[in-house]
Amino acid sequence: MSRSLLSFLLGVTVAVALASWAMPAGACAQSPQDPCLEDRETSWVRGTVFTDRVPDGAPRAEIDLGRPGELVWVDVDEDAVPDADEPRARTDGDGRFAFEVDPGAFPAGSRPPLRVQVAAANACTVPDPCARRAPFVPGEDLDDQDFGIAIPAVLRGQANEDLDDDGVRDRDEPGALNLRLYVDVDRSRSYDRGEPTTLVPFHGAWDIEVPVTLLGRALTVRSDNPQGFHCKRPLSCEETVPPLGAGEFRTLDQRMISEPAIVFVHGFLGSEIGCPGNKAWFDGLGADLLDMQLGPDGRSNMTVAQGGTRCSEQAGPTGGLILQAAGKDIYGSSVSHYAKLARAERFRAIAWDWRKDPRSQVHVLDRAIDELRCQGPTPCDAPRVRKVVLVAHSQGGLLSRAYVADPARAAKVSRLVTVGTPTWGSPKSIFPLVGGVETPIGGLGMDVFLDNDDLKVLARNLSGGFSLAPSPAYGPWLDVPTFSSTRMDADSAPDFYAAIGGNALLVRQQAQAHRELYDRFGSLNGVDYQVVAGRGMATITDVKLLYGADERVEATFGEGDQTVPLKSAEFDAPADRLHHVCGISHVPLTADPQTTAMIDPFVTMGEPVRPNPQGRDCPVAATVVNVYAATALGFDLTDPVAAAASARSGIGAARVRARSAATGRATGPAMTPAQAQAAGLIDLVQAGGQTTIVVDDRRPVQLTVPADRSGKPYAMTTQDLDGSRRGPVRTFGDLTGATVLDAGAATTLRAGGRVLRPSRGAERDAPRTRAQIVRLAGGRVRVALAARDRSRVTGTYVFVGERRRRYRRPVVLTAAQARRASFASVDRWGNAEPRRPLRLR
Repeated sequence: MSRSLLSFLLGVTVAVALASWAMPAGACAQSPQDPCLEDRETSWVRGTVFTDRVPDGAPRAEIDLGRPGELVWVDVDEDAVPDADEPRARTDGDGRFAFEVDPGAFPAGSRPPLRVQVAAANACTVPDPCARRAPFVPGEDLDDQDFGIAIPAVLRGQANEDLDDDGVRDRDEPGALNLRLYVDVDRSRSYDRGEPTTLVPFHGAWDIEVPVTLLGRALTVRSDNPQGFHCKRPLSCEETVPPLGAGEFRTLDQRMISEPAIVFVHGFLGSEIGCPGNKAWFDGLGADLLDMQLGPDGRSNMTVAQGGTRCSEQAGPTGGLILQAAGKDIYGSSVSHYAKLARAERFRAIAWDWRKDPRSQVHVLDRAIDELRCQGPTPCDAPRVRKVVLVAHSQGGLLSRAYVADPARAAKVSRLVTVGTPTWGSPKSIFPLVGGVETPIGGLGMDVFLDNDDLKVLARNLSGGFSLAPSPAYGPWLDVPTFSSTRMDADSAPDFYAAIGGNALLVRQQAQAHRELYDRFGSLNGVDYQVVAGRGMATITDVKLLYGADERVEATFGEGDQTVPLKSAEFDAPADRLHHVCGISHVPLTADPQTTAMIDPFVTMGEPVRPNPQGRDCPVAATVVNVYAATALGFDLTDPVAAAASARSGIGAARVRARSAATGRATGPAMTPAQAQAAGLIDLVQAGGQTTIVVDDRRPVQLTVPADRSGKPYAMTTQDLDGSRRGPVRTFGDLTGATVLDAGAATTLRAGGRVLRPSRGAERDAPRTRAQIVRLAGGRVRVALAARDRSRVTGTYVFVGERRRRYRRPVVLTAAQARRASFASVDRWGNAEPRRPLRLR
């Protein structure tokens, strides 16, 4: 044998030996044409790893794609970790795998699982758990060892601030920074730890990874709005997402978030007024009214030289609002509610000088709005807030209307809502000047803290108070028979205001302001304007002042909020801009749930004001009770004849604090009228010997009316108000002891434990008094008076100038006194004859 042949045979032998060593026992050639060297003892494992998009474990060729590069291995030691000596393979580009194993190499009796390595965020859908324990039999292949893997889905979208409240993203509208979006897994409507979430970045683009455990079912995405964030789109702050597939990227609709800037504008008496070291209005115990006087121009403070005080020269808003007074909430709830609708830096509750013409305070509101828009020093070239929303109560609505009447200023306001604004005025506004009581803020029970005469003096030049007088559009409202033969309106009433010491020029100026600016809805320079009016409560709509032996106020009651008549609050606002609140008095209107439920979406996002079912059908249901007594202490009316003398003296002669006609203590559950008024349960109007009590039938109350302190009998009448219908007058006369009045839908009177029955109707004729005069030495005269009436005469009075005293026996007057003397009488029904001069022959 040649050396070359020997080398060839030796190489073949070595190759065969090497091949036999490298091939597992029983292995066959890879090709069917290759003969098996021996019986096969190994097995092939084949399958596919795919992304289960649905996911339900069933492979779908059209959507479930193979996953390349996934590691599949036989977990021989069953530790769920792929070890280096364990059989393995990675999937190809189509997700398929195939590798050969030697079952004989596995521990005897074991059935090691076939596993796929799954990333932490992924999960197997088939098999579940993610392992196959098919038996490994030598020589038998394992095919279709498939693994389905679900991978997280991704939700993405855009969330931006809606600076112009149009629900559409503009290029310059930034992201809703740090707004939390989350998948509300448990439908609790609040974010819970562990729920998929994200915070919106400054550019507004967001995404949330949805874990595989939430795939295949409908989901709800919500925003967890911090204070001041409101969903403009979607309005519900949530979006339902149809079932997601594994690895799916779903883009949701654009989210727009409104972040309103809100300015709250208070009404009459609503802010503190003071000077250095003295809070003139309101310290909780009273008010220094003379320290708040205005000068004759109604704009500047009254100086000492003009009759003011050192404090009045410097008086002005201190910056604080009246949040509470006399134990009652004033603006505390309102400020709290509207502050919560905005971020802290986007809310202002301004304090302006309500004593003055609202038009003169526009600059105060403008300054607050600029500070809010600039969020820093003013003026600024690039405001951080485009426009603000104004929420105005009562007289604050007049200030807001004056503000938006200027186009340049209106451009800073997107929306305005006025609540209980006396656009056409309120007849109650005359009472501070004419009686020194019953301030137009209404129902506060603050009169017990106020000096009647000081309030009369303050009211003389109070241009802000005159802005609340009934306007030209209101029509006739004031009847003073001794002054005018016809009822007076905004054009004729200023003469009466002047006669009782008021500044007629200021009254006329405010009437002209109403005529030019307030009385018509008109154009507000593009500002979206909505009006809220209170209704369903008995409200003074007309006033009649009777001067004579017994000064009286006869008030006509109609519908409103106890302070502002309905027709004034509604004025000529279009029906689609006008909204009503039922049975809520004037002061609480802005914070009442009826109001806030209606207007909050409008305030925060510019959405339409929601309808208020309670405001649609809300008739007045009240009982009017008149008490006629001889010595009831009400306020003293300013008589036009005495106005000049009062003006000269600075303060009227009498200094009587307003208090209820009934001053006795209630027994049992009953209250005195004073207590009921302080509690806001009744409305009270008093003058001379007449007290009018108005009870809302929805809030019945039990009152104790004590006996007249003079010991004389007194009388009462009751009348029901039901919508526009007035019930019959029920008359109760010759009452001598304490009476318990159960006032409400079914009013009854009780005395001594028995129910009283009405007597005959009250007669309306006034008494007639005759004087017998006897001349005495020295020019003096002796006057004896005798009064007659169809009913009982309860009092006869002698007047010397404006000083009144009760007649009990003949009086002796000097000649000078006699020339200024007059007399008159009043009967038990409050019918008073006009004062008759003493005629000397």
